[in-house]
Amino acid sequence: MEQRERLIPRFNRAQPASQCRAIICFSLVMAITISLVVIGLVLTGQASSASEMWKHHTRVCDSDKILNIAHRGSSGMRPAHSLAGYELAADQGADFIECDVAVTKDLKLVCLHDAFLSTVTNVAKKPEFEDRKRTLKYNGEEREDWWVNDFTFDELSSLRLIQEFADRDQSFNGDYTIPLLSEYIEIAQQKNVDIYPELKTPSFFNEQLNVDFEQNLSIQLRKVEGFDSRRVLVQSFDSTSLLKFHEYAPEYRLIQLAKVMPTDEQLETLAQAGAYGLGLAKDLIIQQKDNRRLGYSEIVSKAHSLDLKVHSWVSRNEGKYLLWEYGLDPYKEYEDLIAAGVDGIFTDFPASLANYLTLRRQKSC
Repeated sequence: MEQRERLIPRFNRAQPASQCRAIICFSLVMAITISLVVIGLVLTGQASSASEMWKHHTRVCDSDKILNIAHRGSSGMRPAHSLAGYELAADQGADFIECDVAVTKDLKLVCLHDAFLSTVTNVAKKPEFEDRKRTLKYNGEEREDWWVNDFTFDELSSLRLIQEFADRDQSFNGDYTIPLLSEYIEIAQQKNVDIYPELKTPSFFNEQLNVDFEQNLSIQLRKVEGFDSRRVLVQSFDSTSLLKFHEYAPEYRLIQLAKVMPTDEQLETLAQAGAYGLGLAKDLIIQQKDNRRLGYSEIVSKAHSLDLKVHSWVSRNEGKYLLWEYGLDPYKEYEDLIAAGVDGIFTDFPASLANYLTLRRQKSC
């Protein structure tokens, strides 16, 4: 016992300089040796990348918890809801790919931002469909346009997608067609990325087509083999539609979208109903006036106190979508949203968000 008591304090005493130098040299040799082993395996084809060697030893950092949600695919670089845009988003590091679901005249589910076609397709240049243009009430307003519910899927397939934003790359206009929901899911399976479909304006389609949109979506999702329900988030601005969908398919997690601040009572109702979370306009999270930042609202902390996740929408790289305080730097917006406590970010530029999260992870780990 006396000998043991004499030995224990040695671990707390300063080591001689020669021993410290020896320890440092040994550490450097080990680090260099391990690096050379990894490089050798990569060069000889025994490991596809150095990251493969360490994939089971990656530390989990706060940045790993932030979901990268590709809004309509990589819609900042390709036309929205194109298969190419979905593939690119997956390749750029998206965790989820978002899809607005619409219904055709022959009741096929397709991916399309709105029920009208003029802003995202070349329909206005198709003389054979000139007589299809008509006025309908959509989201409370009268609009004259061509409507997806007046076209069969075969007819829609003759149209070509275009970039909706004039200040984005127009060189891919005319290259892609409107995809089926099943094609979108197929890409997600192939690319091992999760999906985030939206019941878009469900009451419009239910009334126009006398269809049960919610049931059709639940059937389509359940048809997919080998795709775990936990890899799906179903969203809508319409809470009645979400509840109806939940009755058909309770295994899928639900996200309530909101453009206006939910009340405390509404948050409690959502939590009691079993909602997974909220998809909130970013100015509900970071308040602003005249494009000047005012500060954080309490919505994220309130949602988290009820075990509701919060996803913000939509982050875009162009300066006109950024607050003055960000200095035209989209990374500053990501940083601000994450500091506010969001669990995921919808973005038109998933590559930018992926790059930011990688840098943040390197800095914090």
